[in-house]
Amino acid sequence: MSYSNLVHNLTLSSDEIYKLLSARPDPDPVNLEFRDSLIVHLFLLSGIRREELCRLRRNSIYAWQNRYWLNVLGKGNRRRRIPLQNWLVMRLSEFSEISGVPPDGPLICARSRRKNTCGAFKNSTWSHSGVSKITAWKVCRSFTESVLGFPVRPHVLRHSIATLWLANGVDLRTVQVLLGHSNLQTTARYLHPGVESLCKAVDSVDVETLRFNPLLISDPVLKSQ
Repeated sequence: MSYSNLVHNLTLSSDEIYKLLSARPDPDPVNLEFRDSLIVHLFLLSGIRREELCRLRRNSIYAWQNRYWLNVLGKGNRRRRIPLQNWLVMRLSEFSEISGVPPDGPLICARSRRKNTCGAFKNSTWSHSGVSKITAWKVCRSFTESVLGFPVRPHVLRHSIATLWLANGVDLRTVQVLLGHSNLQTTARYLHPGVESLCKAVDSVDVETLRFNPLLISDPVLKSQ
């Protein structure tokens, strides 16, 4: 898929989503790609907004009902909980150990801007302040371009995972809750019938079935009204 088509469709394919989720750099104190992958994976697996990601704290993740959950503060100060996959929680925990951020600190922190004796920035240390919205936007574009060959904005990741959820049979109301939409019509915009669905809909109307099924024969009384 070209970048121009991506801008038009606003949706990644399942294969492209797989490639992004499979890109898992090794944990390394000096490897920015490890943190950057976590930002993209959080966008994809939780469907959260950019500003919601920037507000996350380490203690936003908690255990409940034999699952790990993400406590998200969304629009209108409305809170929602989103289940997380275990492997992502483990990688987030590894990053927290590397960054040294306290339990009430940001889940995704920024790179430290302190200078060493040579005047260069220390890539091996992390700030205790959270990543900014502009940084999250830049990281998302740069990491996706390195994996897919074209840059992707955070909202495209949110749109893509919502579309994939619906394609996998998740009901519209559940997707609405996961995305934090107050209006179900907003969630319905993520419905994109595929070729198979379109063909199935058309082929479901069988001429012989219409002719001989008594339940489908027009009632002459109702027809005359």
